[in-house]
Amino acid sequence: MNKIIEVALAGKFTADAVPSIMDVIIATPNPEMATEILLGIYEKPTLAEHVIAKDVVRKLESVDYWRDEVRYSYLVEETKGFYVQSDCNTDEITMDNYEQYAVKYHDGCKHFSLKTGEMVVRKDITTIGEWLRWESENLEKGE
Repeated sequence: MNKIIEVALAGKFTADAVPSIMDVIIATPNPEMATEILLGIYEKPTLAEHVIAKDVVRKLESVDYWRDEVRYSYLVEETKGFYVQSDCNTDEITMDNYEQYAVKYHDGCKHFSLKTGEMVVRKDITTIGEWLRWESENLEKGE
């Protein structure tokens, strides 16, 4: 891929300048964007403020184009995780009685998560490409 970039840059810059320009491109967190800027073909993507991914609405908080990062937040129901005996009927477990089923980890037990009913805001990071993919999937579904 570097050879293709070098040839493209050689069409715009002197041959002597290309190695130094390549050093700068490779040193950036987003070499594709750096190359496109230098070649004059970069188009900053427009990102939707909200997308739905895995049935969860995600809100765009900030974008760092140089690092190819989208920071976003989303609401999720909090869970309480603990271990129970492997033969435990988990259908009987509620937030009011989970302590009587909880055991310390040992061979033969299993992990169980119980929804608490409390919604919390979580934050995460993805790539611009992934955010755009989620946008595209939303458009295909008509969301």
